[in-house]
Amino acid sequence: MDEALTPYLRWTQKDCLLGTPAISLELQGLEKLWRRTPYLFEVILRRVDNRDSPCLFDWAPHIQGFVASGFILLHHACEGLRQIKLPQSTWPPLLPWVTEESCFIEHTLRRAQRWMDVLPDRFLSCLTAGERYTLFWPGERYATWEWGVAKNHFDSYIPTQDTSLILPGGPLLTFTVEEGEQPLHIPNPWPVEVVSRA
Repeated sequence: MDEALTPYLRWTQKDCLLGTPAISLELQGLEKLWRRTPYLFEVILRRVDNRDSPCLFDWAPHIQGFVASGFILLHHACEGLRQIKLPQSTWPPLLPWVTEESCFIEHTLRRAQRWMDVLPDRFLSCLTAGERYTLFWPGERYATWEWGVAKNHFDSYIPTQDTSLILPGGPLLTFTVEEGEQPLHIPNPWPVEVVSRA
């Protein structure tokens, strides 16, 4: 990871505690963002520890990822990276438990959960065409997780634990902002063989 990003880290792999699931975050997206086209990117959560037991951990990029403690936006300015002050999120404060059983997300060893997400409008309003930006995950800790499987869970929420699960910082997406809409990719037509007839 670029050393210029170190000041923006909150929680790292070194902060992870024994007895908690190890989950990594990955981000994949285009290197260009068009202001009038939704910027879609893929978010992946992957279990990377060696424990066979599944765990329940409710985290989704469009909710936990874009609250005040979530992703930050960095501008590649002439003097170096500069954090952009974002408009306040309209999401309500997160409850310390999951309120619907359907929200239980089960993470098993070496398996991944994948989402396609879109950069919110409040991020887009801070972007300038021609400039380069980085969407950066600084890391966060969560007390709402539990070892076990969803089908055996009889409560309607995930209880808080004494030891927090750390989702380490470091993942990022870097892109350049373009004005207008993303051009449509139209494949070249198949070559046509012309046969002359006498």
